[in-house]
Amino acid sequence: MGDLTRGESAGIRAGLLISTAVAAVMVHLVFARAAAPKTEPAGEKAPTYLSPIAMVADSAGKTIYIAEATAGQVAVFDVATRKVTANIAVGPPVSGVAISTDRTKLYITAGAAKGHLCIVDIKSKKVLARIPVGHTPMSPVVTRNGDTVYVCNRFDNTIGVVDIAEGRLANTIG
Repeated sequence: MGDLTRGESAGIRAGLLISTAVAAVMVHLVFARAAAPKTEPAGEKAPTYLSPIAMVADSAGKTIYIAEATAGQVAVFDVATRKVTANIAVGPPVSGVAISTDRTKLYITAGAAKGHLCIVDIKSKKVLARIPVGHTPMSPVVTRNGDTVYVCNRFDNTIGVVDIAEGRLANTIG
């Protein structure tokens, strides 16, 4: 076994950081669920289910954005403190999350029959736009140049092509 190059060593460190972050997120989710009551005694609130479904990390690996389907939100998870620092409400069911190439926006898929792609400013955590895309959108993917987001429309059996600059569904494939 030879010596690792600087790039290989950095890659391994980044992988370990992300693995640690994912483990921390799982711990958060287990404790959040465990803290919820198991039964609903008369007059008490039902358990809160978050239903994590997708996540994406920032480029530094310091923050993980967790799409929570049932909660209708994206949790902002700080890896260092292992705590959720904010929640971004977009409405249920949230089904996917991606980060823009310039790292300033989140692209969040949400909704069912009239699904949409939400564009959220990371700094303010405000929804900037809701673009209708199709039935049960999920798995947003940002192109390398950041101009386009592709979205799977699960029950339309199509792929939505969103033009980010124009803020609209430019095409549907399928």
